[in-house]
Amino acid sequence: MANKQTTKPRTANKTSKASKGKATAIVVLGMHRSGTSALSGILYKMGCVGPKTPFPPAPNNEKGFFESKPLSDLLDQVLGSGDSSWQDWRPFNPQWMQSVVADPFIDDAVDMLAAEYPNAKLFVLKNPRLCRLMPFCTQMLEQAKIEPFFIHTHRNPIEVAASLVARNKISATLGHLLWLRHVLDAEIATRGRTRYFTNFTSLLNDWGKELTQFQDITGFTFPRSVMQVRKEVSEFLAPDLRHHEAPTEIPTGDLDVSGWTRSVFSILQRWAGTDGNPKDFAELDEIRDRFDELAINFGGVIQDGVNFPKAKSDAAAALRAAQSKLVEVATAKEALQKQNTEAAEKTAALQAAHAIKLGEIAAEKTAAEAKAQADADALAKLTAELAATQSLAEQQGGEAAAKVIALENEFSIRIAQVNADKDAVLAKAQTDADELTRLKGELATTQSALEQRSLEAEQSHTELGELHAILAQQSEDATAQFKTFETERDEALTAAAVTEAKLRQQLSDRFDELAQLGAMQVSTQKALDEAHIRNHQQGLDYRDLQEQAHATGAALQAVKNSTSWKLTAPLRRLMGVLRSMTGRGRK
Repeated sequence: MANKQTTKPRTANKTSKASKGKATAIVVLGMHRSGTSALSGILYKMGCVGPKTPFPPAPNNEKGFFESKPLSDLLDQVLGSGDSSWQDWRPFNPQWMQSVVADPFIDDAVDMLAAEYPNAKLFVLKNPRLCRLMPFCTQMLEQAKIEPFFIHTHRNPIEVAASLVARNKISATLGHLLWLRHVLDAEIATRGRTRYFTNFTSLLNDWGKELTQFQDITGFTFPRSVMQVRKEVSEFLAPDLRHHEAPTEIPTGDLDVSGWTRSVFSILQRWAGTDGNPKDFAELDEIRDRFDELAINFGGVIQDGVNFPKAKSDAAAALRAAQSKLVEVATAKEALQKQNTEAAEKTAALQAAHAIKLGEIAAEKTAAEAKAQADADALAKLTAELAATQSLAEQQGGEAAAKVIALENEFSIRIAQVNADKDAVLAKAQTDADELTRLKGELATTQSALEQRSLEAEQSHTELGELHAILAQQSEDATAQFKTFETERDEALTAAAVTEAKLRQQLSDRFDELAQLGAMQVSTQKALDEAHIRNHQQGLDYRDLQEQAHATGAALQAVKNSTSWKLTAPLRRLMGVLRSMTGRGRK
């Protein structure tokens, strides 16, 4: 990690602290998957109130989000009203706050804060969407009379992108663009406000030091001390919170990460543990301006290119789902055909059993009728014998009476036997009738099930046709989108090539101008050097002339003072000096 800059605590903040009578919000700002949940959990342990209706923990965030679900839904609606979403890397409409929909949304947000943090004097407000909606956020807090303290946290964009690829199935390129958009928008919106920068690695390594520095720099004081909550936070910050880990610096050979992303990450790394450094503002502003310009000029094309892998993935997933559905339908159809075959076999068996049973019932009915007829004949015969016996008894007296009694007893027995046989036959007939009714019911049920299976088979066949149609349409749509993307990409590449050629020409022209200026500078310097040499030589000549003038004056004075034949010596010296001066002047 790059060396941290140190920023002295701001005395003004220490004296002001949180305004009396106002609630205070510790606003956590950072890109999705950047450790904002971990930071919010620490702040919760330090005495900040969490939302009343938080998102429940999830497999990719086992410790919880510490994020209000109703507020998150509202922020999604705000983004949607500006034709954006949390997966949009382009700047949110800067004029949105002046639109007619802004005030109602702000009023709803103020009411929602009151409902989610009822009577809270200190709470943690965390949602990555706030990074892109900072004007909305600050207006909401101001209207609710809540004083904010901002904590920025960031994470290596390579880690963030890997986490988003795993969780949301988006491309790593889109992950890098989203990271850059979130951190740039959040940084510019909090300049001049009470803020502090940290990063995910520093929180995991020494969260206590980070919160102590936050308090020193912002002048804020938490209700609970670092020492009081050290054990709780240590248990909360389990090592497995970091699902994707990358180096603390972006490798220079990683061509998937843009120079802008690399530069911004380097700046934020230097800012960790401080409230920022104004010396870096100009570089951040230039990157943000160029990033916004890129989004305005090529955002649509780039977004299509970024979205295409996801659209392709979605189409592939839809294709796999359709193929799976086809397999399920084919399996169900095969099972239905098997059931239809079994039902037909069962129906045939029931019909055969029904026919056999009807034959048995008819045979038993015939036998019963024959037996009944035989019993009737026997009864008639006994009746005749009884009548004959009674007649004979009248003739023969007492002996015959005894025989009559015996015949009557036998007759009663026969009558009972006939009645018993009749009851048995009737009971058997009723049983057979019930069995026949049951068989008819089973047959009807089987036929109904068979008809239902046929309807289901027909419906499955219809659904299969619809799935084929949907699959074909999705394939056509994906192909059309790909062709459109290729066309727009080619146009963008052509425009970029033209722009690059212009820039190269401008650069070449600039180099030529610089070369000419360099040549002129060399020529000018040479002339200056020559002038300097001439000036120096003239200075030497001037000094010689002064010396000669002095000598000439002395000689003249000597001539004036001479009264002897020595007068010629000074004259000769004078002539020598004059000759010397004449020769030097010619030169």
